[in-house]
Amino acid sequence: MGALVEPISVAWHAVSRTPIQKDDIVLVVGAGPIGLAIVQVLRSQGIEEIIVVEFSENRGEFARTFGASKVLNPTKVDALTEVRALTQTTRGNGIGTAVAFETSGTQAGLDLAMSALKVRGTTVLVSLWEKPPTLNAIHFIVGEKHIVGTMGYDDSDFEAVIDALATGKITPMSMITSKIPMDKVVEKGLKALVHDKEKHVKILIDVSA
Repeated sequence: MGALVEPISVAWHAVSRTPIQKDDIVLVVGAGPIGLAIVQVLRSQGIEEIIVVEFSENRGEFARTFGASKVLNPTKVDALTEVRALTQTTRGNGIGTAVAFETSGTQAGLDLAMSALKVRGTTVLVSLWEKPPTLNAIHFIVGEKHIVGTMGYDDSDFEAVIDALATGKITPMSMITSKIPMDKVVEKGLKALVHDKEKHVKILIDVSA
């Protein structure tokens, strides 16, 4: 359990950087470890309508398990059209999600996160990028939208996550998709995450094995 405190704290900090309200519809772009952790944090804070966009069917299933209300595969549907359709009755506040978390680290993911927002919505950049992304100023101007960066976590985030784990508000153990001994780190750890990443979320190294 302790091995999951750090990634969940990253997610907790990202959520804390937003003006999320309990009845908001939220978008999470990408269902890697951090995206899945964000889904769990959102659910623990009472957010019920969480749309996840993820091309991996396996990780999409993980997102459903952790509480996503809708999972969209962008290789099978037009994700933006679907998000707009799902939010067209957003309590009179306009079409689009109130908050979007970009965790994919791709230009397409960022474009979707910004386009899917309602007027004055907020996109949170959680990804680390290999090269600077392109930001369309029209997204900010026409919709008066906001963009927030988030990096790591604070001590208070760690404490909040430990409390959420202790009280059962977050139950993330199924994020650990494999446990391996130290001498298998390269073959069953690093290589597995590179070549077979759709099957894995977190691989735990058992130093006692």
